[in-house]
Amino acid sequence: MQFFTRIPVVGRLAAWVGYSPEMLRASAVYFPLVGWLVTGVTGAVLWLVVSILPALDATAWVAVLLSTAVGILLTGAFHEDGLADTADGLGGGYTPKRVLLIMKDSRLAGC
Repeated sequence: MQFFTRIPVVGRLAAWVGYSPEMLRASAVYFPLVGWLVTGVTGAVLWLVVSILPALDATAWVAVLLSTAVGILLTGAFHEDGLADTADGLGGGYTPKRVLLIMKDSRLAGC
């Protein structure tokens, strides 16, 4: 949960879980559940905003923007950062090797 979101794992659960590379690999089976949680929260925000606001042309835009903002806050812009790294790599790399290198470390885009 804490690897993909800003939701802290605290208390007895945090003390019980701990951290090790092996535990992170073993937890990969639960990654889709974290995705479903984030999707559920952002989808609920979308539904709530559409339900509350009057049916205007801008309602859908407002709902999408608020839902996206909640997703960014919830995940710490995890997906948006990946999208930016991809754009850096594709825009700044002239060879496949350089593209992958930039995507791996986006600080290299201007080099």
